[in-house]
Amino acid sequence: TPLPDLLVPTIQVVLMVLSLPFVWWVSKAAHAFALEKVRFGLTIAAVINAAFVALRLVEAISSLNVKWDTNAYGSAQWLILGSHFTLLAIEFVEVAGMALMFWIAPIEEKHFSDAADMTFYWFFMVLSWVPLYVLCFLVPRWI
Repeated sequence: TPLPDLLVPTIQVVLMVLSLPFVWWVSKAAHAFALEKVRFGLTIAAVINAAFVALRLVEAISSLNVKWDTNAYGSAQWLILGSHFTLLAIEFVEVAGMALMFWIAPIEEKHFSDAADMTFYWFFMVLSWVPLYVLCFLVPRWI
């Protein structure tokens, strides 16, 4: 089985880690009830997350270099990427829906806590991927 390519997965993990300060800023804006900042932040976060979803699709198609049914290694690789893809997709729906809500719905103070809570899931999504990236793309080079 050929080793997985590193270019797209490395770009993905670097962009994910670099998104953390921005999402933290969105959370702080939500705690401050700054409507315009939260609208802007959620919109940009939805675009960033859409890029994560697109990169994951490219990553799975072009970087793994193994089909899911080739062997146990391929099945494990596809399972890990597929499972984490569901986190990315769910977060995209959450953030895009929340951004849409902040743009078109009447917003009360209680809605800002939803925007702030989005940060927890985002951090989980990103920080859970870092060791999985190592497992899927670096460990095969070490063994």
